Amino acid sequence: MKISELLAYDILYPVSVIFFTVALYGIYFYIGSSEFFHRRVFPRFRTADAKNGQAGGVYYKRLSAFLFFGLFPLLFVKLVYRENLRQFGFSFSSTKLHPIVILTTIFAIFPVILVSSKKASIRRQYPEVKSALISKRSFALSALTYVFYYFGYEGLFRGFLLFGLRGYTGDWVATMVSMSFATLTHLHTPGLVFIGSLSTGILFPYFVFLSGSIWPVFVMHSFIGVGTDWLCVRFRRSYAGRHLKRSPSQ
Repeated sequence: MKISELLAYDILYPVSVIFFTVALYGIYFYIGSSEFFHRRVFPRFRTADAKNGQAGGVYYKRLSAFLFFGLFPLLFVKLVYRENLRQFGFSFSSTKLHPIVILTTIFAIFPVILVSSKKASIRRQYPEVKSALISKRSFALSALTYVFYYFGYEGLFRGFLLFGLRGYTGDWVATMVSMSFATLTHLHTPGLVFIGSLSTGILFPYFVFLSGSIWPVFVMHSFIGVGTDWLCVRFRRSYAGRHLKRSPSQ
């Protein structure tokens, strides 16, 4: 019996989706983490220094997510399930959500990340690439890798997992499972970010179901990540400037 025929059984299909998700999740957090980069990869570079290592660990983590969370699920859809990418929300042509709705949501999100970025705990954490605080080039590279990261993130949790389960478990259960995996990635983030992941864990699947595609939430999530970094950079520079003005002249 072929794998595609075996997976046709109702119980095996959703179980296989969860199994692949757990496997990719585990692999990523072992060999795709910044800790793994610093422990196993970075020491191999002869010209290694702390500054490049800090940024390198973040880039490595984000590009690993692009590979394990983004590209691998695409391969599973095509080679294992032998289904159209549209059925898992990866098709541009299947997006039904009007751009105005996406832009309106982004405008609604902006005040939230604006207020959040003023919190000290958020500014200490972001941007993750610390050189982005002083270098526009580093900020641009960080933003680009963020986009790769969010493609993987949304591709696995709101594409492969969500669409893979909804036909068998229903939208609500699929949303809860997707949210559970997504929030696990935020366990070591500031409290506000973790709470935000719970909120988007419900809101983003709703948009995915409305649109039939992951692309609207990919745009929204990328905006949140890059926008938060940009605001944190602005606020940190602003606070540094105020501190210099208040300090006595030498």
